[in-house]
Amino acid sequence: MKYIIFFIFVLSSFLGCFPYETARLAGIGVKPFKTKGKIYSQNFKKDIIKCYHQTEEIIKELGANLYRGSSRKSFIVSFGYSEVFPSANHSTEVAIFFNWLDVNKTEVQISSLNYNLAKFVSKKIFSSLQDQSGQN
Repeated sequence: MKYIIFFIFVLSSFLGCFPYETARLAGIGVKPFKTKGKIYSQNFKKDIIKCYHQTEEIIKELGANLYRGSSRKSFIVSFGYSEVFPSANHSTEVAIFFNWLDVNKTEVQISSLNYNLAKFVSKKIFSSLQDQSGQN
């Protein structure tokens, strides 16, 4: 397995891909979203699983694709926002992280390397999550 990852890394270097992009394509880590992306966050008075599943539905309603993540790992990476946000490429990704704060309190963080897309998606998700619970 490590030889396959090494081969992909070497091949991507020859093709001119950036190492973070190679790691992303290989499904390794979400670090660039947390270190280089603009992060928008808001707390909600609902449990983390409910936030996660409602966010999945919101992403689908926006016409985007769920790329990877899981409720167990408390994150989602999605792409395909070009229909609702034309200045984004179809492949531009948005990461959503869910942090447990208390029994019925969850912090939702939204990040993208496209700051305007992150702001747009965060407004949509935050307002929908707030509307679905009637509270912040």
